[in-house]
Amino acid sequence: MKKLWVVDHWGYADPFRDTFEFVDSPEKCDVIMLTGGSDILPSHYGEKENKRTYTSPTRDKYELEAFNYGKQHGKGFLGICRGAQLLTALAGGKVIQHIDNHTSTHSVVTVDGKVMLTSSLHHQMMYPWPIQNWKLLAWADVPRSGRYLNGDDENIKLPEPKEPEVTFYPDIKALCIQGHPEMMSPDAPFVQWCNQQAKELL
Repeated sequence: MKKLWVVDHWGYADPFRDTFEFVDSPEKCDVIMLTGGSDILPSHYGEKENKRTYTSPTRDKYELEAFNYGKQHGKGFLGICRGAQLLTALAGGKVIQHIDNHTSTHSVVTVDGKVMLTSSLHHQMMYPWPIQNWKLLAWADVPRSGRYLNGDDENIKLPEPKEPEVTFYPDIKALCIQGHPEMMSPDAPFVQWCNQQAKELL
């Protein structure tokens, strides 16, 4: 069983107890988890801050240090919500700074054809299209937001009508989950599916 270290907020790791052994330091782990919370600094992806964006520079600093350590030592990464957005930016992507209608449970479609419910609580969204090497593993069943605002408060268009929910970035070995498995039952199909992706990809 691979070992998981959580940078902050250990409760986010609870749905993955059957997949990983939890350890208390990055030196002991195979995978580093970055968890949910405040928005990341838009400077990580080359934008100014939208008036709806709220950041935590101190948290960005120590999570960036954890990422650099993990990358240097060949660790994998598991990102939940904010953590998924930070990993997307660090892989070369961007973050949509404001979207609508992603603050409640909704259905997602997976690349292997499954449809299941995810718990959703975010006003920003991964924008992985600038990354050359990435995989879209799950997306919202239908486009839910009526706007996708950048740092200039401009409404941009998605390259394809799929709002990313789960992505994978092979070059940094990062599995990114926009939803919140920790808010769901361990037996929920989405939670089980996320665990399977973690086992196969990390």
